[in-house]
Amino acid sequence: MPPLLLPSPTILDQTFPRSRDELDLVAISLGELLNLLDNDQCGILLTNSLREFTEFFDWDRTGPYPLISEIHRFLSLLTLQPHEHSFVFDTSNLSNTSHHPIPGSCTSAGLIQEWSIEAGKILHAHTTQGDPRAPCIGIACALAFAGRNKDCYTAPAAALPLVGPDEISKLHDIYDWKTPSDIHQKDVSFAEAKKNIFAIGATAVTPPKGSSHYIVKFKNNRNWPLDRNTDPIPLRFLGQLKQITGYPLDVIKTALIDGELPTKTIRIAGITQQ
Repeated sequence: MPPLLLPSPTILDQTFPRSRDELDLVAISLGELLNLLDNDQCGILLTNSLREFTEFFDWDRTGPYPLISEIHRFLSLLTLQPHEHSFVFDTSNLSNTSHHPIPGSCTSAGLIQEWSIEAGKILHAHTTQGDPRAPCIGIACALAFAGRNKDCYTAPAAALPLVGPDEISKLHDIYDWKTPSDIHQKDVSFAEAKKNIFAIGATAVTPPKGSSHYIVKFKNNRNWPLDRNTDPIPLRFLGQLKQITGYPLDVIKTALIDGELPTKTIRIAGITQQ
């Protein structure tokens, strides 16, 4: 599983009227976020309080009502319906944590302070349990997810990184994988890769037709060539599977050698997968 993203207030908080431009921005951002989830590039992290934002959705506003309905549908898919990319952080035992900085483009209306409080609790857990130099949780920037210039925080302070779609790969995996200590020294043979590729999500392996290349198929029409004349598999080829599967290289190598994914634990206590 790749890193987790907490949606920014602009994406998550639809409890007050917004302009047509804001609605367009939110709809595009949500669409891009859901697309990345479908491609296993990130997970969504919320708290129980943040999940309730959707229940307070404001229908009494001017503007394009079909678009408003679509935004509500997207938010419901993201926050209210459990799915394999949905994670929740239990904040019940946390209090008196610092508020999280707010992205500069966010309006002061709605539940902005509630978002800041909940995000502050997530930041506190990440700071005390995680590695600040290797963040595994980011804030999904509404502007960047809509193809605009990335936002910035209103004041310099400790904060979860504000990211766009192209920066997700810079974040670290939310899971701590238990791989062999010497896995970086091991090679993956062609035979191991062909036999065990299904352990990392392959759906089919197509035999060669007039060449030495097998085509390994993954969901969402993503393919990976596997050459029987290339043995063992070079690291640069195995590295291509990181983008396709979302797994770290050590996890990919372990699974291809052993035939199953290694065990894993979530790095930060209090976060559970739904």
